[in-house]
This record gives sequence, C-alpha cells and structure tokens, in this order.
Amino acid sequence: MFFMGYLKARFFTHTLPDINSLKNAIRREIANVTKDTLHRVMASVPGRWQQCLDCHGGHLQDVLKT
Repeated sequence: MFFMGYLKARFFTHTLPDINSLKNAIRREIANVTKDTLHRVMASVPGRWQQCLDCHGGHLQDVLKT
C-alpha cells in the first residue's frame, strides 16, 4: 500500500493529457524506485498484515481517507 501511495504521489502531481502519457509516467517512476525503498516496503508488509488482523479485516487507520 505504501508503495502505491508513493507512486501516486509521484505521477499525479499534474494532469496528464492522455493514457499513454500516464503509462509512460508510471514506467519512469517505477524505473526510478531505489532498492532501499523496495526493502523498506517489503519490511513493512508483516506489520501491515498484523494491523489488518488486529482490525479483523477492516480499514487500517493510516489508509482510511475521511
């Protein structure tokens, strides 16, 4: 989830004219993701699973948009 939020923050900073521009922006941002970022995302997965279990499959507080 963190990773997707990270990517959205990177390529939705302005309006893109068409779907191909969006695809290219996504590809560029994915290519620029560092190994450190991937390691941090993967390290957070077990904790996110536990949060999901703790709230019985409900919304995670830091993901819930109000």
